[in-house]
Amino acid sequence: MMEAFGLVEKEYASIKGVAMEPFIFSGSRTYTLFKDTQLTQRTSDVHLFAIPPEHTISILLRLLPETSKEPFAVWQITDEDFQPLLGVILDSSKKSLTYFNHDYKADLQEVSFDQQEVKKIFYGSFHKVHVAVSHFKIKLYLDCKKIAEKPINTIGSISTAGFIMLGKVTRTRGPRSGSAS
Repeated sequence: MMEAFGLVEKEYASIKGVAMEPFIFSGSRTYTLFKDTQLTQRTSDVHLFAIPPEHTISILLRLLPETSKEPFAVWQITDEDFQPLLGVILDSSKKSLTYFNHDYKADLQEVSFDQQEVKKIFYGSFHKVHVAVSHFKIKLYLDCKKIAEKPINTIGSISTAGFIMLGKVTRTRGPRSGSAS
């Protein structure tokens, strides 16, 4: 997915508000999104087919002290009107991670994790966040360690006609409003 957003060594310089950082882990580059930078791509450009009911979201991130204190979707899929359909929200004030989607009845469902281990995400170090969603449960792993498992309803159909967004403040709407950087 990094390539879809231009977050590769040969392309990142063309994206306003993005800086490449030195190698951190096993030769992988990391990228910093500056204030008011939000990355958006058409979902259909990244996912040719619908999001499967069983899926995994893996993110390597570091939240710097200047990161927004407002809840933000570190990764989300929206419909064509920028209404959220599926994503992962980080909330600095609650020190929590929330996964959300619309279930098979089209009802919004949210599963929040606020265990002590989750709070580590908010203190400036690099962390690998892994959210594994199956038909009836969701598992959260942090730094390759299972933190929690919770029940969840089967996901409904997620349209690929909308957008994938990185770093979107949850109280805002639209393609360029509300960066969490």
